Amino acid sequence: MGKDYQRLWAAATNATDRVQSARALAEIVADKDGKVFVLRLGGEDVELCVEMLGDVSPNPQLPPSQPQAVSQGIAEHNLKPAEKQAFFVTLRRLAERHGKLPSRMRIMEKIEVAEELLASSGFADLRSGMYGEHLVAIKTLRVTGRDDYVKIRKVSTNDCHPGHAISIISFQRFCKEVVLWSTLSHPNILKLVGVQEDVKKRQFSIVSEWMSRGNIMDFIENNHVNRLELVRNFTSPRHFLR
Repeated sequence: MGKDYQRLWAAATNATDRVQSARALAEIVADKDGKVFVLRLGGEDVELCVEMLGDVSPNPQLPPSQPQAVSQGIAEHNLKPAEKQAFFVTLRRLAERHGKLPSRMRIMEKIEVAEELLASSGFADLRSGMYGEHLVAIKTLRVTGRDDYVKIRKVSTNDCHPGHAISIISFQRFCKEVVLWSTLSHPNILKLVGVQEDVKKRQFSIVSEWMSRGNIMDFIENNHVNRLELVRNFTSPRHFLR
């Protein structure tokens, strides 16, 4: 007989503490059928599951201007590496499917954004800004006047079809990028700070530390570097996963 995922989900949501909740959720996402069960959740259950899965995500890399006590999540409660990996995979799929991210990845403090546009891609614009005393890079999803921002924010991959605005797909990619990025810890990988949203301005942004010497193409063009050594540094497995 297979697992009773509905019972396990009830146990996870009704647990008296976060450790018990994590143990029940870990049992659900330990196998393929359990991950499918989670991906089929709807409504408030999705929000709750994203928060529970995100409870093992790292804190923002840079401190706010007025540091506050931040919960350390359940990372200290001895989840096994395979369980942490299952949490990450499930969170990534939920983020891409529903366009939702844990509150722990969100920046609530004010960020001063520069007016000057530094770069643009197919879906986003890049500017610099100040997060407390830190200079940061701000990558903002481009939403055109024709796009329905509310619809973009409520997106599910179940609703996507070729007739939808491209911003819906790019928003899903943004959320997936954030989850993937949040797991990386390496001396040669840019640090993710978090995400920030301004509904009134119809803006959703990824915030990272600032690199004063530009992107990798600028760096190579303006410096005499060993490209092979750069590739070796990028692919070094040390410290890649938290």
